[in-house]
Amino acid sequence: MPRERQCTAAQYEVVVAGALGPVLRLALGPQRYVRTEKCTVFPATPGPDRDLVDLLQQLHERGLVVESVTTVATPRAGSARETRRAS
Repeated sequence: MPRERQCTAAQYEVVVAGALGPVLRLALGPQRYVRTEKCTVFPATPGPDRDLVDLLQQLHERGLVVESVTTVATPRAGSARETRRAS
């Protein structure tokens, strides 16, 4: 009997300049983001119907400036950490 492959989405850490509005804070939940003086950091795990590009586009459309996106886990590596700065 063949084994089923488990499909795990990549996990990212997104850093945006400034604070998040109340709707996005509520959507993320009380323990899902960290706010510092200059930025807000939150995890993102794209689902089957939405990828990372969709998320970044939605943030941009709402006037948020994405400072960086860091890969904190990937389906293959499991513990890789790669940071990409927004340009």
